Amino acid sequence: MIESPEIGIQTINSNIYISGQLSDAQFQTVLNTSLSSVLCLRCAQEQGFKAEEKRQATAHGIAYSHRPISADALTYAVITQTLQEIDRLPRPLLISCRSAFRAGFIALLYLSTRNRLTMCETQSLQQRLGFDFSRKPTFQQWFEQYLMQYPLG
Repeated sequence: MIESPEIGIQTINSNIYISGQLSDAQFQTVLNTSLSSVLCLRCAQEQGFKAEEKRQATAHGIAYSHRPISADALTYAVITQTLQEIDRLPRPLLISCRSAFRAGFIALLYLSTRNRLTMCETQSLQQRLGFDFSRKPTFQQWFEQYLMQYPLG
């Protein structure tokens, strides 16, 4: 629907997309699609954070949520609250961060928990989508811990 490899948007499923930081022109292009909401995972203190994205999105009638995630502040509660925010946001949804790493991390946890995937199914989906969390061990550990603690029943 809004996938655009030339501007770095990756389809996760028919209603969820991820991206790294988009340029102003790329963000304007995205705003003119059928997108219904944006979830920004960048911390306001990060270099290149664009506070004006919320204003731009809402001016186009697109819901915008800012839920910063960083490796040093990652907790079970932060992950759970972010996944609950995804539950509330209208679709189609774009999840963004600086490089799409955190967006992929959250999107995969969301799909795994909401679709009650086994660890094997989750790992298969992770490989299919091309996510390698091992290069950032904190995220790899939280990914595995969260899935082991998440109540499936």
